[in-house]
Amino acid sequence: FPVTICLQKLVKAKRIELVGSAYYHPILPLLNKAEALRQIKLNQEAIKKYFPTSTCRGFYLPEMAYSLAVAKIIKSLSYNWLILDPIHCPTKIKSDEYYQLKNLGLKIVSPEIRSK
Repeated sequence: FPVTICLQKLVKAKRIELVGSAYYHPILPLLNKAEALRQIKLNQEAIKKYFPTSTCRGFYLPEMAYSLAVAKIIKSLSYNWLILDPIHCPTKIKSDEYYQLKNLGLKIVSPEIRSK
């Protein structure tokens, strides 16, 4: 597939970074732990098939659906950061600061956070 080849070149050149997710794009907080793990591992297998040298450090939550239980699963699978909608934050976030989930060590990437 020409698109896959282009993406593989971009990943190899470190021009783009792949992120983990759930394979069938389910609302993870609605699933039990075993099914959430299965969905994430299926996605990891698909990424390894087409991008065998790539390591996903970040995670995209389908529909940006967040729960602490899902964050713990993500952390247990060695992801370092996740994309999180600011609606889940108890206070308004500042565009010049970086955030981390308390007690988990997962960094937060948000459309509201600008890179420095």
